[in-house]
Formats: sequence, structure tokens, C-alpha cells
Amino acid sequence: MAISEDALKGAEIMQDFINTVEKLGHTPKSLTSLSNSLGKLTLLAHQDPTVVPTSNKDIEELIPLLTSSLRQNAAIEESLALLLTFTCSSNDILPQEIVDPLATILTPVAAAHSDPTMRHISFRILSSILARCPPPLRLAHLTSLLSDCPFTQMRVAAIGLVKEAFLSASSSTSSSLFNSPSLIRAIGPILFRPDPPDAFENPSSKTLEKIIETSESVRLTECLSFYYVWLMCDTRNSTGIRDHDRIKTIENGLLGPLRHALAAWSVEPHILMTIASLQTSVERVDDAISSIVV
Repeated sequence: MAISEDALKGAEIMQDFINTVEKLGHTPKSLTSLSNSLGKLTLLAHQDPTVVPTSNKDIEELIPLLTSSLRQNAAIEESLALLLTFTCSSNDILPQEIVDPLATILTPVAAAHSDPTMRHISFRILSSILARCPPPLRLAHLTSLLSDCPFTQMRVAAIGLVKEAFLSASSSTSSSLFNSPSLIRAIGPILFRPDPPDAFENPSSKTLEKIIETSESVRLTECLSFYYVWLMCDTRNSTGIRDHDRIKTIENGLLGPLRHALAAWSVEPHILMTIASLQTSVERVDDAISSIVV
């Protein structure tokens, strides 16, 4: 895609502005000591990323400015650009004082911003921030996103974040909270049940419409996809996902009621395509359970 003339002109003006600031003796480091303003945010965001200060202290000092920008949707591109610089330039562990406010403000942007590009970038930044925080804090945030987040699409997307954490932990030789029984204890009761719990008690076309309207069908498909991956990847049963009692609990709490509902819905041919992804997901999980030795 060609860059528009307006964009090129804007970049030229911004570079002239940066050159003027540099002639006044300001460096990227000295910019961080200026009082918080959108001008400061803009100047930092348009610096060469390799010279922008990215220590935890630098990030923490900018949090009030970043959160205000994201909350008000003002200079949001600059805020996200800075956060990308921070998350990509270091692997330092992020403390709770940084993680909590950034995760709190990035969640609604990633879930509900009108621009899909902004949503995607915000979500990837959120993922990177959570990946750099201590495992107990990461698990706490993920558990909250899965259960308490007011944005349905984020509750669905958070399943992918948990999957990322699990796959990373399972491929590592070091021990991890995300490759231990703590994972299933924290998220199992949230993931492996319908929402609401009685969603499948009286299956009908009306109940199917409801779970589709509320995105529950999408959430369940993601849950079952993760369950399949979890079963197949945790060959040593480090998390306890393959325990007989655990499989039975998930069968009774989710798979059994879902099979019953799918059977009731499938008698109406016109909705077969609607439930196809759920049906396929259940079959894959059944095959996985049949193939493992508990």
C-alpha cells in the first residue's frame, strides 16, 4: 500500500519538530524528565526506538500519561507505539505496579476500540506485558480476563492467551506455574462449564440462538480447542489434565451436557451448519481422550 502524500508531509513536519527539539539540547532521556503532556508523548513516540529509554523506571513514570491517552483516545497511536517499543526492547520482569494499570487500560482498548488495527495492536501489547510479569500475577490477570471481564470478546480471546502461556511453559525445561496443577485449579472451573451453567438443560432452537447471540458458542469452541491441545501436549500429565477424575469432571460439567444439547439441536437440519464447529470440537476432544493412557 502506497503512503499518502498527507502522511509523508506529516512525517516531514514531525521530523523538523524533532530536529528543533534536539537543537534546544533535549535528548530522548531528557524528554522523560519533562512534565507529562501529549507533546512529550508525541516526541518520545517519534524518536528512533533504539534510543528511547525503556527501563522499568521509565515506563512507570509514563504510566499516568499513557493511561490518560488511552482512556481519552487522544494520541493513542503514539501511546501504542511507545508501549510496543517498551515491550519489544527488553525482557525484564515487569512489576505489579506497571502491569496492573497497563493491563487495566489496554483491555477495553483491545476489546472495544472502533479501529480493528488498534484493537489488534493493543491485544498483542497486552499479551507481551502479561508474558513479562511474574507467573502468579500473569495467572491472576488471565483468570480475571476469563471470568470477570465485561467484554465478551476479551473473555474469548483470553483463552488464547492462556494457551500461549501453557504452550510456552510446556516447551520449557524449567518448572512453571503454567505447567503445573495450579493451572487447572485456577482456570478449570471457569473454562470447562457452560455460561450460564444451566445453558444446556432444556436445549431448543431458542437456547441455541441465545448462546450464539452471547458468543457463548464461540467461547465454547475456543475452550474445547484449548482442551484438545492441552490433552495432547501435556504428555507427562504435569498439570493433571489427564487424571481420570479430572476428565470425568469435565465430562460431567461440560462435554456430556453439550453432547445432549447438540443431539437435540441436530434434529433440525437448518441449524446443522450453525453447530458444526461445536460438533467437530467435541469429536476431536473425544478422539484425544480415547488416544491417551491415563
